[in-house]
Amino acid sequence: MDATVFMADPQATFERVWQVVPEFWGDAPHPMLTAVGLTWLDGFDFEIKVAAKLLFSD
Repeated sequence: MDATVFMADPQATFERVWQVVPEFWGDAPHPMLTAVGLTWLDGFDFEIKVAAKLLFSD
């Protein structure tokens, strides 16, 4: 899985976002994460884009 986090203010937002990662992704190892700092996100503090592959077994 690959996750990209777009943050309007990465200095203020990154630590807060990273604190909740275990709640959603469980224990490490976590998926590859790319953090991108932006100057504008239309009223949001951050946006997350995730690409994942689902594996099915019979």
